[in-house]
Amino acid sequence: MTATWIAAIPSPGGASLSTSVRVTISRRAVRLTRTGFVRVRVSCPRGRASGVLNLRTRRRGRFVRLGLQPFTCPAKRRTIVKVRLSEKTERIVRRQRRVLVSASAVSGSGSSVAVASARFKLRA
Repeated sequence: MTATWIAAIPSPGGASLSTSVRVTISRRAVRLTRTGFVRVRVSCPRGRASGVLNLRTRRRGRFVRLGLQPFTCPAKRRTIVKVRLSEKTERIVRRQRRVLVSASAVSGSGSSVAVASARFKLRA
């Protein structure tokens, strides 16, 4: 299962082209490494895309940002984005052992910005 989003590719003149880039974020459960990284798979089956991957979770009714990492995905390839967790958020995950994470990817700039989101489990 994957989450899909579409981003328009801006042309050099400023107007966006009719072609679009489809990016998917894997919904597969991921594991927190010993060094405090989370590896999330992002794929781009059509064209090259770049953006920022944001991981967050709910804690006591509020959203807590786990980490933020820029990424670049080559065309027709998968890439693994390694997001570093802070000591505070790493402690939260290790204490709870399993956390439901919301991942969102923002890509593009100017008038052609697109957002994708996916939810998956993070295990300590």
